Amino acid sequence: MCKQLSTDIIKWCKKPTNIIIGIIFSSIFVGILMLMGLTLFMQDRFCPGEAINGIDFLKQIVCWLDPVFTIYNLALLLLIVMVVPAITFFYVYTMREQKQQRLLQQIPNNNVNIEKIKNNLDETFKIDHYAGSMTLLSIVILLGGMIILILKPLAISEFNPNDHFGVDYSKGVNFLMLGSYMHYFIEGEVKDYMRVLVGTLTAFQFGFLGAYVYFITHLVRSYFTLDLSPNVYISCTVRIMMGTMLSLIMSFFLISAPAEESALGTSQKSSKIVKEVVQNNSAEHDGQSQVNKNPSESDLVLSDYYYYLPIISFFIGFFPLRGLLLIERTVGSVLHLMPVKYESTKLTNLLGMSYQHEIRLKREGFDNVENLVNADIIDLAIRSGFYYHQLEQWQSQAKLTTHLGDDYARFRQATSINSVDELQKNANLFSLDTNTGKLASIIDEALYQKTKIILNTIQQNKKPS
Repeated sequence: MCKQLSTDIIKWCKKPTNIIIGIIFSSIFVGILMLMGLTLFMQDRFCPGEAINGIDFLKQIVCWLDPVFTIYNLALLLLIVMVVPAITFFYVYTMREQKQQRLLQQIPNNNVNIEKIKNNLDETFKIDHYAGSMTLLSIVILLGGMIILILKPLAISEFNPNDHFGVDYSKGVNFLMLGSYMHYFIEGEVKDYMRVLVGTLTAFQFGFLGAYVYFITHLVRSYFTLDLSPNVYISCTVRIMMGTMLSLIMSFFLISAPAEESALGTSQKSSKIVKEVVQNNSAEHDGQSQVNKNPSESDLVLSDYYYYLPIISFFIGFFPLRGLLLIERTVGSVLHLMPVKYESTKLTNLLGMSYQHEIRLKREGFDNVENLVNADIIDLAIRSGFYYHQLEQWQSQAKLTTHLGDDYARFRQATSINSVDELQKNANLFSLDTNTGKLASIIDEALYQKTKIILNTIQQNKKPS
């Protein structure tokens, strides 16, 4: 295994295109490191008013957390990053023979199909085939994991003067994290803008966590279904970025939407009551009386959903398309926009279809039943982890669905015929007029005649020209 790995790496490095790609990425990496070093140098040189500057600040990172806890977090960060290359190496060097045997057992054996299988396996089971997508995903996971596990927030000295260790997130304030609440920061309302900042950062982090958990489950599934390809890493990288961004955007609605006007429609409290609760809680935690509290620091009305942000953000990260749909419906209700309807049949109408199967088919470009009718199922079975017979059954169902249209569900329920193949096996039921009476109690005359037309069309298409 090690010998094969080193051989693959040497072959990869000898290709001119790979050398150019390596130079480009190395230049980017070195450039970013230089910018990081320049930032530390400039801060140490031109920011003398800071308590801890530049490299001295980096030396204090070890003091942020308990030593044992820091080591544990670093080990955990290493684990969540290294799971990507580790599983990839195991897959490339141990699963080729299993996939080859399964494909040869299922797909009709002829010279063309055998050649397709060989070419696909030769291209897929190489470590350089995964290098770019695997590296990109590992970097994204590293950046997200650092925020959750390493970057401890710095306590504001006004409220906790004894804690000087951590990241000062107030200095990282920007429109991405505050949006239209930026005026709190400009006006110096520390408590209000920190509540917003904590909310958006929480949404961002737990959105990443939800997307990462989905990736792990999908990675393990792809490994055992022999469907681990660079497409998995690319799609999961996009999914992680999409999930975190959607969670962040949704958090602006959840942070300060007045409870009685919330589009989620589950809260009946007035904003005045919520405001009083927040003020009382803040006074209790800060050791201040409500009378002495600065009214300007209580303008932010927190939604009842503010404290459920981790759960909601995790859900959106795990199901980003549902989060996008939630945002679409929320904005649509505000702007009174009508939803767009598409003339297509969902893949979920097929028997045996699951969420994971639907995602996998969509990744191959088959977004609906009508698309699946025209799929090359042999090629799809070779590229993906689907069984050939499962794809054959789905395509047969898809053909009958497109023929019957809105009558498909009623026809399937009445006759228990789910696909074109089953319809052809029971063609004798629709070929003799004497069967009309037998089927009259099951389906109406119009559906009976429609089915006969479908059968005639299928039989004519199968006749050699």
